[in-house]
Amino acid sequence: MPQTPGFPPNLKVSELITMFIKLKQKNAIYMEKLIVDLQINKFWHKSFNQLSDDMEQKVNLLQAFMFDNSLFILDEPTIGLDPQVTFLFKNLVKQKKAKKNPSFKNLMITN
Repeated sequence: MPQTPGFPPNLKVSELITMFIKLKQKNAIYMEKLIVDLQINKFWHKSFNQLSDDMEQKVNLLQAFMFDNSLFILDEPTIGLDPQVTFLFKNLVKQKKAKKNPSFKNLMITN
C-alpha cells in the first residue's frame, strides 16, 4: 500500500476494485465490511478526480485489506486519514495479528 496512491483520475472506485478482484483471482472476503466501515459506499461510483485525499486513502486501505493476504507492506498508511479511519486501520492491523492465521506471515509498516 503506497503512501500516496496514484489511481487513474478518470477511473471510478467501483471499476478499480473490480479490476483488482479480477487480477488477483481471489475472493475479496473482507470487501463488503470494509466498504461499509470506511464509508466508501458514499463515493463508490465516483471517479478518482472527484475524490479527496482522505477518500483515496480509504480506497487504498480497501484494496490492501479486502483479500486474505499473507504479506502486507504499508508505506505510511495513516497519512491523510482522519482520526476515526486511523483508529479503524489500527484495529484492522490488530485483528490481522491476533487472528494467528497460518497464512498471515508479515506486516511491515513504514513511517
